[in-house]
Amino acid sequence: TAYEIGNEMKSMLVKVGWKKDFVEKNTPVMPISGWMGDNLLKKSENMTWWKGFDVEVGSEKIHVDTIYDVLDKMCRVPERPVSAPMRMPISGIYKIKGVG
Repeated sequence: TAYEIGNEMKSMLVKVGWKKDFVEKNTPVMPISGWMGDNLLKKSENMTWWKGFDVEVGSEKIHVDTIYDVLDKMCRVPERPVSAPMRMPISGIYKIKGVG
């Protein structure tokens, strides 16, 4: 069943080093079908047994039913200190002959 698969996925995340508490509270595992569109943008009528998942994001609890809910409600831009100096990673420096 989908619940057995979800539990196995969570178990594997813990085995590879994720914290168990984080996996249990903050990692939604949900049944979807990309082929049929089930639980992607709207709750599927084909999976009436699926009641969604409550996830802790920071100090609030959020209920998610679909992948859209996860991306829209859970994924947030982290707060950054606006008064601190800007930092920008540089992955490489290139010298182009004849330019600069």
